[in-house]
Amino acid sequence: MLLASLLAWIDTPLDLAVTGAMVGYGFLRLTSLLFERLTGQVGMGGGDVKLDGKAGPINDADASATPFEAHLKVTKLDVVKTGFVKASTGFGGLITLDGTVNSTGHNYTVKGDVDADQLKLSAQGKPATRTVGFTFAVEHDGAKRSGALQQGNIHIGKAKAALTGTYRTQGDDFIIDMKLNAPAMEVEELEAMLPSLNIVLPQGSSLKGGTAHVNVN
Repeated sequence: MLLASLLAWIDTPLDLAVTGAMVGYGFLRLTSLLFERLTGQVGMGGGDVKLDGKAGPINDADASATPFEAHLKVTKLDVVKTGFVKASTGFGGLITLDGTVNSTGHNYTVKGDVDADQLKLSAQGKPATRTVGFTFAVEHDGAKRSGALQQGNIHIGKAKAALTGTYRTQGDDFIIDMKLNAPAMEVEELEAMLPSLNIVLPQGSSLKGGTAHVNVN
């Protein structure tokens, strides 16, 4: 569901999305600074956000088709304190993102790296002790409203997996065709994620040796 939500966002013209992100972040940051000045407390999730880029030449016939480049860098942003995720969902963590968007006006290339620290995936869970990383590359066709996740490398310590596939809109439906392949994930690395899911091993026990294999279409 999370992946579907992220890919569905791309259906919004990316130039408008980037502009919205700039305006939205500016407003949120101003609110945060005012709150901190008045109360002496961090108002919105902390972290650092930097967005820069360039656009042009402007397409006179369709401004949304104007070519642009953008670079977004986010450092340890608390997804709950910022309001991006409701605490009631049980999901939480600190997100670090370094990504780029390049648009020809109709086609978009989105690449980047995401690291999630202290990830929590259950309301009763505890923050994971491993960083979850995701390196991605997406090619999106704005005219066809479809695209492909050409690279989706997931790593939890030494445990690695690959997520690739395509997506498209069909009427009001958003259709995803994805493949997850993890041929040999070390179980000792995966153990660090169990607390985030509120899975508790018996006292004194641990996962040692062996690998987990996943191949899902």
